Amino acid sequence: MLDRFRERIRPGGSQTASRQTRRVTRREREERQQRLLYLAAGIAGAVVIVALIVGAAYQYYFYPHGTIASVNGTDIQRRDYWKVRGLQLRQNLAQISQQYQITSADQRPQLEQQAAEIQAELDDLRGADLAEDTLSAMVDNLIVLQNIDDMGIEITQADMDEFVTEQFAPAPLSSPTPTPEVDSTAAAWATGTAEANQAASTATVEAAQTAAAASPTAENGHRRSVRDDGANRVDRSRSRGDRDACVGSNRGDWCRDHTGY
Repeated sequence: MLDRFRERIRPGGSQTASRQTRRVTRREREERQQRLLYLAAGIAGAVVIVALIVGAAYQYYFYPHGTIASVNGTDIQRRDYWKVRGLQLRQNLAQISQQYQITSADQRPQLEQQAAEIQAELDDLRGADLAEDTLSAMVDNLIVLQNIDDMGIEITQADMDEFVTEQFAPAPLSSPTPTPEVDSTAAAWATGTAEANQAASTATVEAAQTAAAASPTAENGHRRSVRDDGANRVDRSRSRGDRDACVGSNRGDWCRDHTGY
């Protein structure tokens, strides 16, 4: 206290002390502001991270595991409902697809609208409202399972495998066409007909080859006959000319010896 009082009463001492006090205060204020800024950024980041963790935990754990019904102490969780509801919707789509193939054109728009509604629910199954019929069926099935021993029913693993196979095995698009049985008499008749047709075809080919081989000889004979006929015609013309020349001439002896006239 005495030192402060002396500094105040000393000439110029109070002004120097006040200046030093203001400088220290400004530096501390800036450092304090930086610390507060860093603290606020850290808190904001932590809040964002916590919010993401909480949202993910609710979306992927707490919400799917939420109880929507309880039967004698056994809970029906939301994720189980999604599985059952999804299976029912897919079965409904398969039935509509089969009906669409055998339905007339004027009734097809109604089936297309039903299929579109079912597909929309499938695409947003988590956000869709609970279906009362599906939930009631799950409750009834759970009651049956809880009292199955009293009813004397036993379900084995083979029974469950058979049920799963019936529900999820791919069904054929159409029934296979049975292979007709072969009649022995018809087969023998068909074989004999085929052999006869083949023999006739072979005979036709051989006849065509024989005709082709004989065609040059016939053509040569025809040409020879035409040539002989032409020669005869020339000879007859020459004889006629010789006869005309001999008629009225004085060479009767020569004509008789050479032409016969």
